[in-house]
Amino acid sequence: MKTDIKLITKARNNFNELLFEPLKNHIIRVEKEEYYESAIWGAIFFEAFIFHLAAQKGANVSKKSVNLNSVIEELRKINNQAKFIEDGYLKYFDSIRDTRNGLMHHTEINKNKNLIESDANSIHNKIIEILKWYLETLEVEVKSKKAIGTNDLIPVFISTISPHTPEQVFFQEEFYYKLEENGLKPIKVEFDDFDKKDPMNKVKETIENCKATIVLGMERSHAYFIKTREGSDKESEETHIIHTSGWLHLEAGMAIASGQNIFVLCEKNIIGEGIFDRDWNSYPVIEIEDLDSCTDIVDKFIEHVKRSL
Repeated sequence: MKTDIKLITKARNNFNELLFEPLKNHIIRVEKEEYYESAIWGAIFFEAFIFHLAAQKGANVSKKSVNLNSVIEELRKINNQAKFIEDGYLKYFDSIRDTRNGLMHHTEINKNKNLIESDANSIHNKIIEILKWYLETLEVEVKSKKAIGTNDLIPVFISTISPHTPEQVFFQEEFYYKLEENGLKPIKVEFDDFDKKDPMNKVKETIENCKATIVLGMERSHAYFIKTREGSDKESEETHIIHTSGWLHLEAGMAIASGQNIFVLCEKNIIGEGIFDRDWNSYPVIEIEDLDSCTDIVDKFIEHVKRSL
């Protein structure tokens, strides 16, 4: 994934849903090279962000006469009195607004693929630079806020894959965010070059410093055709088998051996074996139908984890 995940994490921790959802949709479309859709979602995020920034700086954005142009001009006036942003970023505001207007009002642009791609990339690149500026200026304040009460969170080990699709990235970010909202601190094992010869010990130490383990199964491999038990009377042929990482089974086993509570959540299409076996399992497997629309399931799952600790 091309987008910096750390930047997405900062955005998730600092933006409300009105800002984060269009940003999420914009980045997903950028990653999938769906240029027109990414430009539109980028424009939606940009307008919401401008109103958000203006409100933070004391501008009245609730008047009926307020529009994107007037809010940008108001920000420019505020900036003339109390410098809070470099002129270069204000020029980005103007540029994104002009590109947005072209996309919204000139329907012929849909027929020009090269122009759409150019406009979409222009919007995206400027949004990323604006995000870096905005979130970095907040970093000290955010750190101080995070420090308050952080030690009160219950550490929970998260056994999952490193995400490789934008949908997986955003699902994990939302999942970790909701855990913290519920008083749970997601802990992931972090390896360095010194752990290569003994990774299991690092996993064991990390698990033992947590109060419970959540196993989050997400797609890593897709077997389009597989033959099982070849050469026996139980030989069978199957198609479209979805596997996650074998590390999750190892980590789950270590957590079980340590006597921890185990909670299992996975995508519905993950093959039912090991810790994800739907029949022979000491731990109920909760299934996710769709990474983009599973709020109720995730909320109930996290609430169950919270009540159990």
